[in-house]
Amino acid sequence: MWELCSGAMYLRFMNEGLYEKLNKDYAGKVSLSTEEIEKDLNRSLPEYSAYQTAKGIDTLRRVLTAYSWKDPELGYCQAMNIVTSAILM
Repeated sequence: MWELCSGAMYLRFMNEGLYEKLNKDYAGKVSLSTEEIEKDLNRSLPEYSAYQTAKGIDTLRRVLTAYSWKDPELGYCQAMNIVTSAILM
């Protein structure tokens, strides 16, 4: 429901394939944002078991990293991991 109300659904359809392209184009590249993301991954909703597994952490890593490359001016800031992990539930 949040996707529809926020307009994110429209943006997703208008930018089809962008997420995959960002992950592919920047695979293995490092920035200040990716370093900060790595520090925060294990602190994301520690009470929720999905983010305490390699699969859950990797999903969160991909989303946060893709966003940091899409918006390099903002990149990553603390608490984005909490907001993103809640949305991904």
